[in-house]
Amino acid sequence: MNNVRTGAYVAARVGSLVRWTHPKGLTNGVVIEVRNEGHEAFIRWFDHEGHGFYPLDHQWLVLLSK
Repeated sequence: MNNVRTGAYVAARVGSLVRWTHPKGLTNGVVIEVRNEGHEAFIRWFDHEGHGFYPLDHQWLVLLSK
């Protein structure tokens, strides 16, 4: 994964819904765990088997709901 950190910080917490906004990979997911003092989250994506830790200031990540 490309860890580009040019996006706005997403104040997600466990249970937050997030969206990955890359034009070739639009998907939604849920935050399962937050670590690294709130700067990284483990996200499970809904429409495919992908999951993993993502920086909460990644340019393609946006918060849908807390």
